[in-house]
Order: sequence, then C-alpha cells, then structure tokens
Amino acid sequence: MQTREWILTLAVIVIPLIIAVVVTLWSLEQVRYRPKKRRPANVAANGRDESDRGGSEPVERVE
Repeated sequence: MQTREWILTLAVIVIPLIIAVVVTLWSLEQVRYRPKKRRPANVAANGRDESDRGGSEPVERVE
C-alpha cells in the first residue's frame, strides 16, 4: 500500500473508531455519576411496585 492509502485507511476506519470509544466511555461515566431515582417510601416498604402486578385485576375467591 502506498502512503496515501494508509492515510485514507486511518481517516476512514481508525479515527471514527477512536471517537466512538471516547464517546462511549464518556457516556458510561455520566451514567455512573447520575443520581439514582428515589422510590416512594410505601413502595420501598412492601418491596413491590405497579409493574410487579402484571396488569391483572385481583381475583375474588368464591367458596
């Protein structure tokens, strides 16, 4: 390969790859430092939230 081909290869493949790695590492760092959302006290007390119910209505027992 000639020098010009190496430079084009570097410009097309390696530089975008480096940029992608830097952006990914930066975004992971931002997520690590983001404050966690606090759950309401009543949800934390019983350990369940609305998503645990599965969206179904309570079933009445008939004896």
